Amino acid sequence: MAPAVTALAARLRRAAAAAIALAALLALGASAATMPPVRMTFADATTGAPIPGVVAAFYGTARQGTFTGHGGRTATLFLTEAVSDAQGEVRFPAQEFDPRPFFMNTNYENPGMIVLAPGYRLEILHNQRSIVPRSVQEISHWEYDGQTRKLQPWRGEAEAPQILSLVDIHLKMLLAAPCDWQKVPRLLVMTERIALGPAGSDTAGRRRGPVVTPLSNILRNDAAYRQHGCPSPQAFFAPYLR
Repeated sequence: MAPAVTALAARLRRAAAAAIALAALLALGASAATMPPVRMTFADATTGAPIPGVVAAFYGTARQGTFTGHGGRTATLFLTEAVSDAQGEVRFPAQEFDPRPFFMNTNYENPGMIVLAPGYRLEILHNQRSIVPRSVQEISHWEYDGQTRKLQPWRGEAEAPQILSLVDIHLKMLLAAPCDWQKVPRLLVMTERIALGPAGSDTAGRRRGPVVTPLSNILRNDAAYRQHGCPSPQAFFAPYLR
């Protein structure tokens, strides 16, 4: 066979191999992953009694990776909330998500849960077995599934600003799309009520200056959200605020 023909054949084989590899990567990137259904129970750390009305926001996140670290962009893989029943139990259905929002430059983070209940300290849970998850399997498993978590009663309303700050930091990361606040309405309302203080309490309405909460920011920008194609936040949250 002539050298030119041999070289051409070699280039075609390499191109075919590259095309097959690219097709495999595209198929891998397009396949969805699933966090199986999750069930947990919340109880009082002092009495052991189940706690109804706990708001739990369950989420998965990832970051864009670069050669020098992460590129600063984040993605919320899934975000949902549930409220505990009279037995203190919450149930989350299975969550399907895109495991590679940044294709092959996706760096995984441990799934987490924000746990908020009136009269109890804020708890933020994360998987603990791996500091940095390396596989889809690791982020498709919740280590606390089936467990009972005992919540500590809070020490008074002096903790409210810290709770507000921590929840606000997490929500700024999780609410990536303009209308994502629709996924956690109860968490937003619970944060608002804790920030303002219970009606009739010594601190209700007496905090210095206006109280700015994640929900108040959303309600204040009603027109802007509607321009992004979201429903009116004021109309959406009206039933939750009654």
